[in-house]
Amino acid sequence: IEYGETNYQNGNWGMYLYRNPTSITYSQLTEYMEKFLFDNEISKYSIKVAFAGLDGRNALLQLFSTKYYVQNEESLIVPANYEKNLSSEGECVYKSQNILPLAFTYDKYMTEEQYYSLDSIDRQYAMLDSVLIHEKNMKLEESKLDFRKANQLKINNVVYKDLKWEVDKGEIISNSQNSSINISIPTISKKAEYYVKLIGTNVDQVTSEAINWKIKFYEQQKSITLRNSNDIYWTGMDNVLVYMGTWEEDEINCEIIFPKKGIYGLKDIEIYARPIDDLESLIEERKEEALENIEVGVNQINGEITISENKFLCFSIPYSTGWTCYIDGEKVDLQRVNTMLMGVMLEKGTHKIQLNYVTPGLKAGLCVTIGSFLILGLKI
Repeated sequence: IEYGETNYQNGNWGMYLYRNPTSITYSQLTEYMEKFLFDNEISKYSIKVAFAGLDGRNALLQLFSTKYYVQNEESLIVPANYEKNLSSEGECVYKSQNILPLAFTYDKYMTEEQYYSLDSIDRQYAMLDSVLIHEKNMKLEESKLDFRKANQLKINNVVYKDLKWEVDKGEIISNSQNSSINISIPTISKKAEYYVKLIGTNVDQVTSEAINWKIKFYEQQKSITLRNSNDIYWTGMDNVLVYMGTWEEDEINCEIIFPKKGIYGLKDIEIYARPIDDLESLIEERKEEALENIEVGVNQINGEITISENKFLCFSIPYSTGWTCYIDGEKVDLQRVNTMLMGVMLEKGTHKIQLNYVTPGLKAGLCVTIGSFLILGLKI
């Protein structure tokens, strides 16, 4: 379950309620999760100790098998293929009409070099098309990266309200609270998802901690958190990509609002559109031969799969050394893929898959604890 622009701010609250959220904080966060956010330029809260969701982005929600999306009732910024399921106390729950299962397969891979040659918008769709590997031993076809790419849109008109933008210096001089930049952009002819990319952001001269910028599309608003570069929670991210929903209009109006008077860093604003008419086909390709008869128990997952050729099985589960995988009863090494997920290579045929989980360091911790009690007992 993904939480969009809602009243719930605690990154772990969904976990407390056993709702398997896409947001976590503190001890569960790994370096690979941080890297995933950085590579995809996700900056909802911009804090090093939190994985604050996937920004409602269609491709990423698929990779994480996200069935539900929660949003404020008045907001229209909802991922594609999600329909309203129920509403209560000003919040709406949307349910995906077609989502990837817990484990799905790829028949081709891409290297890190290929991945980092792409813009952050295209990277997320690249991971729906081909599995991103971090080792050089994949027995699959290498991707040609021939999937559809996002289009950068030409900005027609810009209106400044109570600010001056010195583009050559990369600075916004805001003369009042809630000063803004208003942009008009012609849209593409097809139904598409839209993104705003803010390049070279900096708030060091405005705040010593954090501040929220607001971005509006057709009066639909999202907030992003930017931090002073000396703040201990700063992620090091100065380029921010913001998903602004799926639209089919003649013209897009985008407003970026700066909450305080002062000097902000901003080198450029880019608007992108990506048609989503191929989203269903990408999903179906990954679902064509996926894990079935899935049983989830206490620290264990079981399933079966039949594949017509050698394929890579990817789990929508964060990579951790605590997981152990068995294929047809034989232990195999799990690989880290797609930056923070995990999976295994499978040969053609039918297989039984089992995943077992033990908290990393648990056994060693128990031994130390028992040993300490024994030593303490001898002293007493």
